[in-house]
Amino acid sequence: MDIYFSKTESDYLQGIKTNIFKFESNNRAYCSPNSDGTILFRVISGKNIKEIALIYNDGKPVIEKMSISVSDTKSCYWQITISPDRKQIAYFFAIIYSDLSSSYFCKRGFSDTITPLERWEIKETEYFDIKTPSWAGGSVIYQIFPERFASDELNSPELWRKKPEWLTFQGGTLNGITKNMNYIKELGADMIYLTPINTSPSTHKYDATDFRNTDPGFGGNEAFKNFVNSAHNVGIKVIIDMSLNHSHPLFFAFQDVVKNGKNSKYKNWFFINDFPVSVTCRPEKMKSEKPESFKLYLNYIKELCEISGIIFKIENNDGLSVDPSYEAWHGVPNVPKLNTNNPETRKYLLDSAVHWLKEYGIDGLRMDVVRHIDHDFWKDFHVALKEYNPECYLLGEIWEDATPWLQGDQFDANMNYIFRDLCMDFFAKRKSTVEDFIVDINRMYSLYHPSMINHMQNLLSSHDVERFLFNAEGDRKKLKAAMMFQLTMPGSPGIYYGDEIGLNGGRDPDNRATFPWYDTDSWDYEILEMTKSINKLRHKYTSLKTGLWKFISGNINQLVYERFNYSERLIIIMAIDKPIEELAITGEYSQPSIIYGECIIKTDTNKIIIKNIKSYSMAIIKC
Repeated sequence: MDIYFSKTESDYLQGIKTNIFKFESNNRAYCSPNSDGTILFRVISGKNIKEIALIYNDGKPVIEKMSISVSDTKSCYWQITISPDRKQIAYFFAIIYSDLSSSYFCKRGFSDTITPLERWEIKETEYFDIKTPSWAGGSVIYQIFPERFASDELNSPELWRKKPEWLTFQGGTLNGITKNMNYIKELGADMIYLTPINTSPSTHKYDATDFRNTDPGFGGNEAFKNFVNSAHNVGIKVIIDMSLNHSHPLFFAFQDVVKNGKNSKYKNWFFINDFPVSVTCRPEKMKSEKPESFKLYLNYIKELCEISGIIFKIENNDGLSVDPSYEAWHGVPNVPKLNTNNPETRKYLLDSAVHWLKEYGIDGLRMDVVRHIDHDFWKDFHVALKEYNPECYLLGEIWEDATPWLQGDQFDANMNYIFRDLCMDFFAKRKSTVEDFIVDINRMYSLYHPSMINHMQNLLSSHDVERFLFNAEGDRKKLKAAMMFQLTMPGSPGIYYGDEIGLNGGRDPDNRATFPWYDTDSWDYEILEMTKSINKLRHKYTSLKTGLWKFISGNINQLVYERFNYSERLIIIMAIDKPIEELAITGEYSQPSIIYGECIIKTDTNKIIIKNIKSYSMAIIKC
């Protein structure tokens, strides 16, 4: 059977192409064949569509209507899970529009008719489950930059209070973090994410000289073992950051290339353009690009070359301002790029990643600059890590749509910078409308397979961007509002150390300032107590931690949404710039009770009436 609906006028079909209709057959967020033989289909449409049917042939023709799971003012999010009689099927979609006209959607797009070649096919080999760690969904992630969180030298407050500088160490250690484990536990964190701790001469450690040992400045391997054990003893998981895209020039393999040139057995571990290894600097160009800091950078490169044996050159001819004779991440000479396609290099790096799980019992890894390494490397990475521990959590750093890396064979989740950007525009800068904000949040969640949504690290700040408070021009009420939203929406809230007390900071190095243990008067205790309280609720109510969501209403000054599962239903009402004097929510709600915040509630026929929520406050009501 090829035609199930009457033909639609061609000119109308041209018109609907301007409306939303999104389906990607090769994206498991939209088409996910599972090992039990079921298949999840998801479609995004505009509001002009009344009905969508999935039509498939599993030996016989079957028509099944899709249902709407989420909707907003611009889009509807349709889904269906089917159980075909056989695994190999052909399928397409039939659409009925609001004006009752109809069309199909198939391989070539919208169509009046369907032929067998225009159907998508699913083969038996395409069935597998997207497995994410059972423990990680909805976890509160506390991100720490170890060099600046806490020191075990408590007699050095002067150094700790200094403004951070690019190359200056301020004494943060793993023992310092361990001593403050109770603070992290009381905050409500389920997981600690440490930026790199491997041996490196920098404050940030993204330029490893040794991929398999803890930096002595942080306390070495014993301090890390003690830290992991301390975290596990209070029920906190641990993940660490690694950058497998590049190393420091003091890394043993690169040192062999420096010393032996073309004869080095490690030359294919890197991308060497010319021997001997050198860095050429053109000071006049450097000065024109960075007039304020070029001298500091020039001296840094000179010292780098001296300690690593790289030939240092000064030239004033045409060329790059800083020109290493080897490929480096963004041309920065202290991070020569590793050739991850070389089998020996790949094996070494994968073994190094597994080493941290084997040796220290950590619970996962966050991987740096994921886009700069080929997908097949990450597939091997996924296999290696999951073979050792199927429950390890693999978090990627991709700043935009991470769809290609979240197909079940590379990463479990991503650092969700899209979430940050949307919250920045709505809460901090107040430049997006509530309608656009709700639409964009829904679309963000639609990017990924449902099993991954609760594992996404929804962050507001990080070591790579300005703190949220900086973009909110120091307005802590805006930070509080954004964090309330962050802690009550699906995903794993990522709290960058200090955000919970109102720590400010612009670009690096200001966003990597020391935690103000010596200046508790500067802490914002209102934000801190709010964070603790909502995190307690996340541990008590599974709907808040891993449940579904639905926006109910909103305007520029308020948001109302639900978190729910099969046994719980919570309504979240947030007042932003202005207080909510009275708000009616239509629906059947039984025995509503306030579990967070202050307000007055009463029930009426098929509705709840909420009164008196202060600005920049939230009420959570259990129904």
